[in-house]
Amino acid sequence: MKVYLDDRRPLPEPGSGWVGVRTYDACVAVLGAAKATCDEVSLDFMLGGDHNGLDVLIFMNEKDIRPAVIRIHSSHWFGRRRMREYAERMFPASEVIMD
Repeated sequence: MKVYLDDRRPLPEPGSGWVGVRTYDACVAVLGAAKATCDEVSLDFMLGGDHNGLDVLIFMNEKDIRPAVIRIHSSHWFGRRRMREYAERMFPASEVIMD
């Protein structure tokens, strides 16, 4: 399973292999339910609420959700940097890609 989180950008088309979600709550619900089968995530930083993409990475780390690929597609320069640093430190076996 692949999970794409963004509050504004177009979500992946149904049947594309991606599950698109708009909010932190929806994302952690999908990740929690699909823990063992999540092989890739693509995360935005700014989500327009109380949480951000880094919070999703923290949730994943706490719940031992370890996808093979972590993509960071945010244009928020500071958030991108913080997410990349956290992902590289806490998910050393995952490939971290900056899109």
